[in-house]
Amino acid sequence: NLRWDEMLQIFNCGIGYVLVVAPDVAEEMLTRLHAQGEKAWAIGRIDRRIDGEEQVRMRNI
Repeated sequence: NLRWDEMLQIFNCGIGYVLVVAPDVAEEMLTRLHAQGEKAWAIGRIDRRIDGEEQVRMRNI
């Protein structure tokens, strides 16, 4: 019996595979993956964190 916030920390919640790419090639990568018949979405971004800020922000869950 996990709390929702614990589950999000421990499991990937169904995300099968994650690619991390530079922002300037993200759209091209999505286009290439779709052309190969893959289902792909941009699911987040990596930003510099200011001391004291939360490390992970979950949105639209």
